[in-house]
Amino acid sequence: MRLPALSLIARFSLLSLGCVLALMAALGWVTSHVLVQNMHEHEWETTAQIVRYQARTHGLEHIFIDPEARLDRARIRSSLSPLLRLPEVVRVKVWDRDAVVLWSDDERLIGRSFAGDPDIDVALRGRVSVQIKSRQKPENAEEREVFGTLAEVYVPIFAAQDRGPVIGVLEVYKVPQRLYGEIRKARNTIWATTTLGGLLLYLSLFWVVRISHRSQIRAEAGRRKAEAELLRLNQELEQRVVDRTAAVEAARRELEASNASVSRLLDESERRRTRVGTLVAVSRRLTAELDLPALLGSISEAAAEIFDGEAGFRLAEGEWLVRVGATPGALTAMASERVRIGESISGMVAATARPYVTTDAAADSQLVPEHREGAQADRTGSLMCVPVRMGARILGTLIVYGPRGHRFGDDAVNVAQSLADQAGIAIENARLYEAAVQARREAEMALSQVKQLHGLLPICAYCKKIRNDRNYWEQIETYVGERSQATFSHGICPDCRATVVAKELEDWRQRQR
Repeated sequence: MRLPALSLIARFSLLSLGCVLALMAALGWVTSHVLVQNMHEHEWETTAQIVRYQARTHGLEHIFIDPEARLDRARIRSSLSPLLRLPEVVRVKVWDRDAVVLWSDDERLIGRSFAGDPDIDVALRGRVSVQIKSRQKPENAEEREVFGTLAEVYVPIFAAQDRGPVIGVLEVYKVPQRLYGEIRKARNTIWATTTLGGLLLYLSLFWVVRISHRSQIRAEAGRRKAEAELLRLNQELEQRVVDRTAAVEAARRELEASNASVSRLLDESERRRTRVGTLVAVSRRLTAELDLPALLGSISEAAAEIFDGEAGFRLAEGEWLVRVGATPGALTAMASERVRIGESISGMVAATARPYVTTDAAADSQLVPEHREGAQADRTGSLMCVPVRMGARILGTLIVYGPRGHRFGDDAVNVAQSLADQAGIAIENARLYEAAVQARREAEMALSQVKQLHGLLPICAYCKKIRNDRNYWEQIETYVGERSQATFSHGICPDCRATVVAKELEDWRQRQR
């Protein structure tokens, strides 16, 4: 069975009634709780002050200090009798610092220890402890049959007046009938006041909402009439808008399609223009570089600049392709420094002289395992490899990397191949320049070691001395040595030995005789 829908004023009445009741309950509980707690604290603090005053007045401190005084039970009873005459006090116990009962009107408890009692521990630390409950503790075993619910007030006794170390505890049992009576009166007053205030609040809210509801009914009738007229006008306008919107939407779709096509063409044209411009600038730098080591290192940087990614370059040396340049990200993907021609993608491109493109380097079986493991999805997940050529000769391979899933199109391959061809020309120019520089160095070194003698040399027909440019006659050895790299070592030819040396040797022997 479906219940009828409630009116606005009925819903508000129920909702506000629930809120007011909840507010009344919360306010009454909090107020009574705070008041009862304050009444308890005031009652127990007053009791503690009275107990300390009676203890000081009747000299009860000696019970805790003097061991002999503990044996005089008659004196203890006489000193405690003023406490027992206080209103609602029914029993007094005396505890020492070791939680041992020094005196009680029930002599069966005297001398028993109740160490570990949390209330005694609190009092021994200098704070008043109060428990209002049934007699469930071990030291109350003899009291359960005599008293009902009592208030146990544990009052610490200090060595000096309200200060100094705690020397013992006085436990006072009270029947808090007066306190409970006052608490009941206070609670009744609080709940009555809260109920009356909640009722007044509810009636005030109900009166305000009732007036508002009547005004709303009148406004609702006017609104319905206006809505009926607006509905008729809206239906006419909607049909006109539908017709106009259909025409505008068709024109918009046609315009968007045209704009999208133009935008794609412009973007593609801009990318091509940017790449071509970068390619021209990079090609100029490459062809202007004649230092072969610097050129080899800059080829991969040029490719990375054009394609805004990672790139590497391998140079052909015999049957090997050697890694001679790579950007930081490409070093991991080109883990092997040398690969054979025909091995991996670079070797295959060098062997076939055809470009190669893959969108997932980590899964491409053409790559060697260490290169697949080094592929990084965000930087070197895809690659494009083109040959570096000089005429029909393969000088190496150029590898360009991109993120995984990226496919290098035909335009990208053409730009990369153009860069590779420019790199091939630059490498050949650098090699020719290096060979020319080396040949020039060798020629200059040979030229520096040779000094030529030419022209007419005036020489003496007898002593064979030569006249120099300063018109001085010099030994032929000195003259030739100063004008060439030649040095002389002296010896005697066979003809001179026979004609000159033999005669001089014979004359010397004759003189010796």
